[in-house]
Amino acid sequence: MLGNIPLSDFQRLRDDLEQKIAGENGKEWFEELKRFVRKETVWVKNPDTDSHILTIDRTTPFNPVAFLGEGWKIEEQDKRSLLVTEIDFSKVTFETCLNPVEGWITGEGKLLRHARAGHILSDAKIGQDLYEEEGQKTLEYLYKEKGVTWFELLGTVLRHPSGRLSALCLYRVDGCWCRDYAWLDDRRDADDLSLVLNKYSGF
Repeated sequence: MLGNIPLSDFQRLRDDLEQKIAGENGKEWFEELKRFVRKETVWVKNPDTDSHILTIDRTTPFNPVAFLGEGWKIEEQDKRSLLVTEIDFSKVTFETCLNPVEGWITGEGKLLRHARAGHILSDAKIGQDLYEEEGQKTLEYLYKEKGVTWFELLGTVLRHPSGRLSALCLYRVDGCWCRDYAWLDDRRDADDLSLVLNKYSGF
């Protein structure tokens, strides 16, 4: 016994804590543990540092050549998304457009289903501002709170120098977020999410 606590219970709790401190978010867990030992309030959100609202810089339009390389062009964009200048990412949704019995659809098929559903699809400038945000804190919020590790921004259809159509996508690997593109004629399965703005309160 440890006081009135069975030693086995304490050991399980300590093992769990050690695993969390040794894990990917170990620094955050260790800082909260130190606050707990000092009898301070822990795991309290600070609205000044934990805001999930991102301002989109519309003064500089998305430039596919500067962001992706020579020869890239914009084919079409969701004009409704281009009007958005501020997004509360606690209120966005991620969609697959898959029916319950389907394993996959193509990106082109997914675009058609988004259109039929009236979804407002996030454009590539939103993806660029997420990617370039200092510390990528909004992307990390999406990962930690919503479990998102890959999503595409179908509000901008891009044409590759080869002529194939694609969309900008962001994905998480080895603890950081990277950028890439996904061919529209390729498959999309249940892990391939689209960032959708319809439920955001700004609309």
